[in-house]
Amino acid sequence: EVLKEIPVGDLKPDETVKANQEAQLLSQLHHPAILKFYSSFLERDAFCIVTEHCEDGDLDRKLEELRAEGNTLSEMQVIHWLVQLLLGVSYMHHRRILHRDLKAKNVFLKGNNMKIGDFGVSCLLMGSSDLATTFTGTPYYMSPEAISHRGYNSKSDIWSLGCILYEMCCLKHAFEGYNFLSVVMKIVEGSTPSLPESYSPELNSLMHRMLERDPRRRVSAEEALSCGVLEDLVQVQDLLSVQQKVHLQTLRERSEVEKMSPRERMRLRKLQAADERAKKLNIGLYFPKGQTSPFTPQGYVSFSQAIELLCHDSDIASGCSDLLSRTRLFVVFSSLAPPNHFHSFLNIPKANKHL
Repeated sequence: EVLKEIPVGDLKPDETVKANQEAQLLSQLHHPAILKFYSSFLERDAFCIVTEHCEDGDLDRKLEELRAEGNTLSEMQVIHWLVQLLLGVSYMHHRRILHRDLKAKNVFLKGNNMKIGDFGVSCLLMGSSDLATTFTGTPYYMSPEAISHRGYNSKSDIWSLGCILYEMCCLKHAFEGYNFLSVVMKIVEGSTPSLPESYSPELNSLMHRMLERDPRRRVSAEEALSCGVLEDLVQVQDLLSVQQKVHLQTLRERSEVEKMSPRERMRLRKLQAADERAKKLNIGLYFPKGQTSPFTPQGYVSFSQAIELLCHDSDIASGCSDLLSRTRLFVVFSSLAPPNHFHSFLNIPKANKHL
């Protein structure tokens, strides 16, 4: 974990809202490519934010090290990092959040994984207008529409990612100049640079689409991820994401079981045992009115899955005291399992037989 302090100074209590903005935004974002937020608090003249610690520093420092060593990044490594950044930005944009200051210094490394951080000047899009007009950000990564005060939407973040892509390949800024104004002029009116020939034409083409000066023609994060040069790696990332979600769900279920009393655990074991017996007897469980389960194409689910689907989480948390009495299940039995056999498996009192 790392502690970040944002000076508050002599601001009034109601004026600390801006300092609290980063914490509020981070608390809403849960993605492998976004820096994890843990907590925030106000102490003396500083607003403190506790976030995930990335022991390998930021991308800017990594590129400086490569430049000093005379090394470059392979195309595979560049693509691997670019996909992570695009997935993180796509996640943000789906939640109507702009970063507005994406740059190498705000991208952190943890092993070989990218983490987008520093949401201090991020903007949550509100209302019907999707254009932000505040002039903020680092000149090297700023989009033409942001510089021209024409307002910008999520495509401005894509421009910044295009600049980061160029920087990862060339170890220098895409648009450079001897002062602020010269950099701005190159961004607004200059020609778009190209990648060295050591990188594929497909990657160079994608970068040009990300650095399209007309935001209406510039690719979105999703469109960039669907490009052939990235598509295979995106599919692998999606598979890993699904596996991670399954693992997290398993951990949550274990946590819920650990909170249960011995009596509640016994009830859960009975339900699981009934589930196994039902499987042996080929019992099919259906939803009412022809509805099918989202888990299987045939519409069958196990008894314990149906319990989870048809009951509130609060039932489980409170010990499932009235679980069966509140559940209406439509069960089709094979010839081996007549209806009265079902009740004997579960030891359901007659008062609870609402089938």
